[in-house]
Amino acid sequence: MKKKIFLVLFAAIAGTSVLFADGTLIGELYYNLNTSKKTATVTYQSMDENYPDMTTVNIPAVVTYDGVTYTVTAVGQNAFMDCLNITSVTLPDGITDIARFAFRMCSFTSLTIPASLKTMDYDAFFGCDKITSLTWNAVKCNDFDINSPWEYAGVGYNATAPITTVVFGDGVQRIPSHLLERIGTLTSVTIPNSVTSIGGAAFNECVNLTAISLPDGITSIGAGAFTSCEKLTSIVLPSSLTTIDYTVFMGCTNLQSVTIPNSVTAIKSYAFMECNSLKAIYNYGETPANAYTGSFDGVNKSTCKLYVPKNSINAYKNAPVWRDFYSISAIEDVQALENAEADNVRSAKVIIDGKVYINRGDKVFTLQGQEVK
Repeated sequence: MKKKIFLVLFAAIAGTSVLFADGTLIGELYYNLNTSKKTATVTYQSMDENYPDMTTVNIPAVVTYDGVTYTVTAVGQNAFMDCLNITSVTLPDGITDIARFAFRMCSFTSLTIPASLKTMDYDAFFGCDKITSLTWNAVKCNDFDINSPWEYAGVGYNATAPITTVVFGDGVQRIPSHLLERIGTLTSVTIPNSVTSIGGAAFNECVNLTAISLPDGITSIGAGAFTSCEKLTSIVLPSSLTTIDYTVFMGCTNLQSVTIPNSVTAIKSYAFMECNSLKAIYNYGETPANAYTGSFDGVNKSTCKLYVPKNSINAYKNAPVWRDFYSISAIEDVQALENAEADNVRSAKVIIDGKVYINRGDKVFTLQGQEVK
């Protein structure tokens, strides 16, 4: 890494780069240049005057200095610290690292993380208390072991950024651990089919998340991923999942129905602990999954109905934990659970593959009235 030069070496004609004490000025931004790797890190202007008038940050993918082209790979520590006027940030694909306090106290409302990002310090966006929309495209970003990266984005102790909407881009394979932990404002999440794993505590205490669709292809959901998501009412687990990990849905106090695919072979301790509103479990496992002690602690097993394949009823009635459910009956025979009004005609509800439909004569309709062919 070339050492910073602490004196102005030269001044070029207007419009060209000038080498300053705090780095190299190229365009509107300062960079530390790695001449051996041909990479550049965005750095601060100076500790006394850090881009005071900048409102829009457009970080380029490459910069050229003295005829040499450098790939911009990082936003350095304190790069845009306390730049209160910055309302828009564009990060190019190629950025691999975002350091501590890189955007501290900036005022942008939306943020797109590029696919190339690998590491981000948890307080890179400290005090950015206006972010409401996040697009996450990072393919191989680090897990956040202790804190959500947005936990200190708001103001005050343990405040969080007011993010309401998160979209994971196509190509994202893993949602990092703790990524959205304690984002109490989060209501909408879009997960693409490319995602194969969700890290531990990724959505822990997202208390206003009302629904989430988990695409087939997800093989791993980490411990505590959805703990205390108090407004979730139903979960359909993907058919690629083999294990329901510790405390995954613990404290989801409004969860009413869970669909467990045939692929699940183990349900670990406290997975559904304190899910005291659970009314129905639709379990397609022909062989009872190994349910650990405490996996359904707090579930009212006298009122929560367990539906399993018809030929497996006796196996469930004799299996540890499962046998504690008072009502165990066949999924194939679940009809007329309750009556539903449809065009003023009382019609029976049926469950097919864990989803509720309306049965009218020899036709089946969705709850929105669309015929299922």
